[in-house]
Amino acid sequence: MQFTEAQQQDLMLLRRLFYGKLGVLARERKECLKRMPFGAAATGHEVNGRLAEVVTIAQELHDITAAEFQTKLQFTSAYRRGVRTFLAANLDYLSSLKGM
Repeated sequence: MQFTEAQQQDLMLLRRLFYGKLGVLARERKECLKRMPFGAAATGHEVNGRLAEVVTIAQELHDITAAEFQTKLQFTSAYRRGVRTFLAANLDYLSSLKGM
């Protein structure tokens, strides 16, 4: 596939936004995992506290994973609506000129 200069710039902008967002989400995941309690609990009260903390962290990890998936969908959608649609339209136009 050959891209115009403007398309290459658009793709690079999309790429920077995409990897920037994924980097932020990766750092958030790392911070969540650092807060995960390890080791045996000594009392029932400590078990309950740790369980509540693990449930909260698990929900945060779920939210981060959902945000990653949403980011990937948005990137794919932007690519298909923008750069790829432009290419398909131009190819159709060029094909129609050959038929004349």
